[in-house]
Amino acid sequence: MQHEERATETKPVERIVRRWTTCDFCQAEIREDAYEVREGVLSLRLGDAYPDSGHTTEQRVDICESCWEAKLLPWLASLGIVPQTHRVDW
Repeated sequence: MQHEERATETKPVERIVRRWTTCDFCQAEIREDAYEVREGVLSLRLGDAYPDSGHTTEQRVDICESCWEAKLLPWLASLGIVPQTHRVDW
């Protein structure tokens, strides 16, 4: 679950800032460092996309690495699903 708050800058512009994210399974804080990524997201996006505009809605589940390994992967395996692993370099 993402926890957000409104932040006001020196200009009278209000924006939403993500403060932290918690695992929707165990409620542990999902910590990230400046150089380390630890994010598990299971999501479904639905909508319309056109060349000049579009819109989507998204259902999202945030999950920590521990629950991913201990809860999600065994459940997927029980259904005969083996997630694919992709390496991304940039």
